[in-house]
Amino acid sequence: ALVGGFDGTYIVDVSTTPESPQLVSFIPGSYSSHRDIKTYGNFMYAGTEANRPDPEILEETGVDYNIPQGIQVVNLTDPENAELVYEWDGVVQSHNIMEADGYLYIIGSTQYYSDDPDQEAWGLDDLIILDLESNPAEPVKVGGWTGEYLHDVCVHEDILYGCGIYSASMFAIDISDKS
Repeated sequence: ALVGGFDGTYIVDVSTTPESPQLVSFIPGSYSSHRDIKTYGNFMYAGTEANRPDPEILEETGVDYNIPQGIQVVNLTDPENAELVYEWDGVVQSHNIMEADGYLYIIGSTQYYSDDPDQEAWGLDDLIILDLESNPAEPVKVGGWTGEYLHDVCVHEDILYGCGIYSASMFAIDISDKS
């Protein structure tokens, strides 16, 4: 089981002894109210809003500092030794991610800057599309759509359905050409 926590992603063995799940690995991440996790092949992708201050920095300095986080890429070939292999840094936070047909769709990522002034989001769109098929360990942005902040999405064939939370609208976006 891949469990999103406020401080990272917990990897739990629920198959060996289902009545007694065991934590087998942990991938630290920025502090957040939630974390969204998807898989493709032997890789896990984790996005987060990165919207909670680092408790150590807060305690030591009194500074309310949120650590930015892009999309973490974790190799799960050996879940007990899960390894963070890459972080796509085109965003500093994200609300949701969705995997479909070898692509990762990132939404709810509208912040240009995090609390770290040196880290700027360079890949922003209201919908960001990363190619997982070519190199799942290091996905690249292949396309995007800008029109309105999307809260959640689902994909059916070549149509992505997106919820425009601020306008109470539903968008149907043709994604047959990912670029």
